[in-house]
Amino acid sequence: PAAWTTEPRIVDRAYRVLDTACLQDFLALDAVTVVTGRVRDVDADGVVLGNGRRVTARYVVDARGVPAEPERAQQTAFGLIVDDTTAAPALDGHDAWFMDWRRDNGTGPDDVPSFLYAVPVGDGRTILEETCLVGRPALGFGELERRLHIRLAARGVRTTGDEQVERV
Repeated sequence: PAAWTTEPRIVDRAYRVLDTACLQDFLALDAVTVVTGRVRDVDADGVVLGNGRRVTARYVVDARGVPAEPERAQQTAFGLIVDDTTAAPALDGHDAWFMDWRRDNGTGPDDVPSFLYAVPVGDGRTILEETCLVGRPALGFGELERRLHIRLAARGVRTTGDEQVERV
């Protein structure tokens, strides 16, 4: 993939987009034990819960999530999934944009920045997504959608309004 900071740069490593449904099917939960509780300590052998119970584990996954709060930085994104031909002008000859920070999205230097994430997702489709990596407060979907449409129009990408939408 490519990245645009002050100029285009090639990211010299492979980049993959995972199929969420396939990944979830692959990660079967039949050999998993779900334990709920507050963790007091973590070490190489597992965790000690707040009630003193030790749970040994090869892997520990903290799946709490973090509640949204105005003072907490968050990532947000609004994207459209389009066919590869429609997406081509946005890619500007590259296979993908990992992060394209150009300001052709209608923003100025004092605005919270956002970038274009443009990556093929398979089956002849590409996601074109306006992403705010760190917003405090997070940029809303309406603002990201507005920026994406300005950016795509500036690059000659024509959308119909019937595209599959992704909100992150």
